[in-house]
Amino acid sequence: MMRSQTRRRVPTGQRLLANPFLCLAILAGLALGLILSLNLGPGDSTFGALNFVWQTLGFGFFWMAGVVDGLMPGLPEELSLALGALSGLMLYLLADALWRRLTPFT
Repeated sequence: MMRSQTRRRVPTGQRLLANPFLCLAILAGLALGLILSLNLGPGDSTFGALNFVWQTLGFGFFWMAGVVDGLMPGLPEELSLALGALSGLMLYLLADALWRRLTPFT
């Protein structure tokens, strides 16, 4: 007879700390979301701080968006943005998998 396996629930904070690159991607996405939702202008100091966070933490999104545009130049803008965001997120998840592989006992 098979017994049901009980799985221990991992708290969200611990899960985010176990995936540091995913945490960076989420912070970059939050910064971009705040920039777009608050309609901040370039002269605003809050815009400068949030844009700095987006520009530094969102490196994977920028890089993969350039790769998508280079591979498929005639793609519609909405599809290009969606593919850039998804492939950028995959880059962060790949970095997390590599991080877990390189760091022992995490």
